[in-house]
Amino acid sequence: MPARREEIINAKEEGVKFIFLATPTRFIGDEKGSVRKVECVRMGLSEPDESGRRRPVPLKNTEFTIDVDTVIVAIGQRAKPLAVRGEDQIKITQHEIIVVNPETYETTMRGFLRPET
Repeated sequence: MPARREEIINAKEEGVKFIFLATPTRFIGDEKGSVRKVECVRMGLSEPDESGRRRPVPLKNTEFTIDVDTVIVAIGQRAKPLAVRGEDQIKITQHEIIVVNPETYETTMRGFLRPET
């Protein structure tokens, strides 16, 4: 799990339940369009590839659902500003990182992603 030890401890203290070697396959909503369940499948590890890494692979007939009321999709260790693509006032780099003032962390669009003061 790509997280610092303190992040894992903090998440556990806040009630986060970890489910390892599983991946979401679909979000299931109610008649109002609100998410209510996440369908997942358990994963196994493949044989090591040429780099020695064992990659996760779906296991047959291991699907399960989790009841939810909120889903936060967060993959990776850096932001992907998809929500700001096409927004001319928010400058992003060629690597899709939002440009901020290194002293204030303000973006190029006033009021957007501004730190709390």
